[in-house]
Amino acid sequence: IARGSARARGRALRELQESDLALTRQLVRLRQAQWSQQRMFARALHGPMQTLVVSGAAHLRSAAEGDLMKQVSQLRGDLLGLLDMTSARGDRLTWQEGVRRIEATWQGIATISVAISERTLEALAADPVACDVAMEIVAEAVGNAVRHGDASAIAVDVAVVEDDLLICVQDNGQSGLGVGSGMGSQVLQDCCLRWERRSTAVGVRLDAALPLA
Repeated sequence: IARGSARARGRALRELQESDLALTRQLVRLRQAQWSQQRMFARALHGPMQTLVVSGAAHLRSAAEGDLMKQVSQLRGDLLGLLDMTSARGDRLTWQEGVRRIEATWQGIATISVAISERTLEALAADPVACDVAMEIVAEAVGNAVRHGDASAIAVDVAVVEDDLLICVQDNGQSGLGVGSGMGSQVLQDCCLRWERRSTAVGVRLDAALPLA
């Protein structure tokens, strides 16, 4: 009887742990989607939407009194249309485009090497939300390493392991700087299953795990 009770307790505990992990993954995925959507609209607000508002304001100032409401209605329709288009299109960079942007930003200042397999590229292409989050984490890690750690070489390794995307960023910067603060820690807290940033013999290393869809 005692052995049977112990087995039942062990089975119940495993099921509880599995349920907890599944709920955690779902929660992190929701946070990833929210973060990605906010970033997408932020890009629209600082780009096409800002242009549309400035243009609309100019048209309103020059509109005749009888045409004013027509111009207001037109501007409202244009803004709503842009929001719908932004939601549908996503306006996202591919992983390759994002890496090229990071490399161009720090060209001549730091050498950035990125190791990623074709399988992982396919996984990121199929999961644009995780790709957005991963790109942000890598971009912030590289920027933090250069700005705060005076790093001149940064190695990025991204791989799919089971249902997770694992990110490792190792730099050769000053290991006492930037550890435990800054560097987009809120994104790491909200959008990762787990993450760790620590000093190593050669600099600072960031490890993060993201759930994939």
